[in-house]
Amino acid sequence: MARLQDKLKDVLVKLHTLQERVKVLHREHRSLSETRNPKNITSEFVYRAQMRNLNTACKEYDQLVEQQIELESKLQELDANPPSDVYLSSRDRQILDWHFANLEFANATPLHNLSLKHWDQDDDFEFSGSHLTVRNGYSCVPVALCEGLDIRLSTAVRKISYDNNGVEVQVSCARNHSNPTTIKGASCHSMCGCNNGGKVQVWCTRDDSNPPWGQ
Repeated sequence: MARLQDKLKDVLVKLHTLQERVKVLHREHRSLSETRNPKNITSEFVYRAQMRNLNTACKEYDQLVEQQIELESKLQELDANPPSDVYLSSRDRQILDWHFANLEFANATPLHNLSLKHWDQDDDFEFSGSHLTVRNGYSCVPVALCEGLDIRLSTAVRKISYDNNGVEVQVSCARNHSNPTTIKGASCHSMCGCNNGGKVQVWCTRDDSNPPWGQ
């Protein structure tokens, strides 16, 4: 607000100075109009030069008046919306909490686990462009990836055997151990939730006769 008040003060000073100059130019122009002689080149030149100076001063005066109106409008708006007596209003707190929640969501961790300096260190490597979402939900992504694969739900791995011919995995129904099946070849992927102290917990028996190529 103090900066706007200083600008308004400068504009008012310029307006006062320019107003006095316009009065002088107007008197001189009126005097020249009374003695104007269009046939006298020198007299006509002085008259037109004086008219140009008067028009320029009037345009400058109008611009300063517009600046005055704009600054006074901004000051009135600030006077009508004084700063809150409290540090944060309830609405300000809601907006701040939203940003906190969005930050925790984006980083998948509470704020106290984030580094103030390095929390966004991956921004340099993220994809450019607008944020997008998958039409019809994200489930269509794994559905497309598993197309053509033998996916068996509610199936538990009971035994993993290794030999020189490869890997055999014995599976059965997770609920009642029915429908046992032996699968030749396997690719093991463990989720983060299965990791305990750096060791993967295995809920099946395993034949430890691992061939040299699988060591």
